[in-house]
Amino acid sequence: MKEIKNTKPKSSLLLLCLVIGFILGILVSRYILFAPSQTNEESPYKYINPILTSGQNKALPLTTLDTLQGELQGYADKEKTRARISIYFKYLNSGAWFGINENYEYAPASLFKVPIMIVNYKLEELHPGHLAKKAVYKDEGYHGLVQDIPPANRLAEDKEYTLDELINQLIKYSDNSVIPYLEEEAQYYELEDIYLELGLPNPYVLGDVKDIMTPREYSTFFRILYNASYLNNELSEKALQLLSSTHYDEGLAAGIPSSVEIANKFGEREKIVDGTTVQQLHDCGIIYNPKSPYLLCVMTEGQDINTLKEIISEISSITYLRLKEHNR
Repeated sequence: MKEIKNTKPKSSLLLLCLVIGFILGILVSRYILFAPSQTNEESPYKYINPILTSGQNKALPLTTLDTLQGELQGYADKEKTRARISIYFKYLNSGAWFGINENYEYAPASLFKVPIMIVNYKLEELHPGHLAKKAVYKDEGYHGLVQDIPPANRLAEDKEYTLDELINQLIKYSDNSVIPYLEEEAQYYELEDIYLELGLPNPYVLGDVKDIMTPREYSTFFRILYNASYLNNELSEKALQLLSSTHYDEGLAAGIPSSVEIANKFGEREKIVDGTTVQQLHDCGIIYNPKSPYLLCVMTEGQDINTLKEIISEISSITYLRLKEHNR
């Protein structure tokens, strides 16, 4: 008679191995997602892909991420009678992110100046010498828009400037008056391309601007600069270095120590809704927190611009302090 072997122990052992493997897979994937990137080579760049050497940059624990999200959600809920608030946060060492009302739509206003800069830098990459082109400047405004936060520096009328100098004025001082020159040189189809390539809603429709974007969508521009995935390394570095020199310190910058570098852009817009004046104020950028660089984009809407400044500053402070605690 043929001997019948008991296969149950082997089956049980196989099942146990599968379960252990599944659990280890989850733990490893969590570690990879929230662990810092590492490289053994020193980077020559300051603003793109900072040096992430083993042992220097701490992983971001799930508990820290959850705590920060809870704190910001609580603050947004507390302030909802004073403003509509949307937040997008991304931890750049790992890519971990979360959002609070991150898909609400706003009028980005001056935030659109960043893609105008990126497109002109792309043209420089494709056609060297583009930024050296010159134009005679005249202050003719931009679509009749009045800037509630006027540029701290003005260009001289009837003077010739390079496109590079006009871009510096555009970003550093958020000057609307130079936009027509940069849009003309880039052409609308070039400006359309960046939105199509990034899979973002295209605001350029028949030469007009459709002023709608969410914090999550807008943050893509800072992400591609930080990763140097759209422009080459040199021009991505140049863009973020310029953004680090912006003359606006009442939003995100007000919530962090002056010693911490930030590359950011703000936008403000006033509109009339049902006979009531409504203010929008946004600030988005990369905070180069030592060992823990992160991207933070805050968009707000309310009736008092000073209240919105205070809210953005407080959100920035909450975020910085929580990550500072993590770095200890």
